[in-house]
Amino acid sequence: MPAGAKEKVRYQYGNNFYESLRECLEAKRKAKRKGAVIGAVGGAVVGAASGGSVGGTALAAGVGAQAGAVIGRRTEHC
Repeated sequence: MPAGAKEKVRYQYGNNFYESLRECLEAKRKAKRKGAVIGAVGGAVVGAASGGSVGGTALAAGVGAQAGAVIGRRTEHC
């Protein structure tokens, strides 16, 4: 490598590498949203399957959405 040449900075999130911090953060946001949706659906299914009322099912969906968002976001940083 020639003197003065810089290596490109690459950002990693999970198993993927990104050319810019912006791309990396967008991937992290998408993972969080996807986790929230999956968690909400899973919570609603569990709430409905357990014979809960509409309020109980909505509460289970809310808790599932929160948990899914945290799991989707993971603790890794860009």
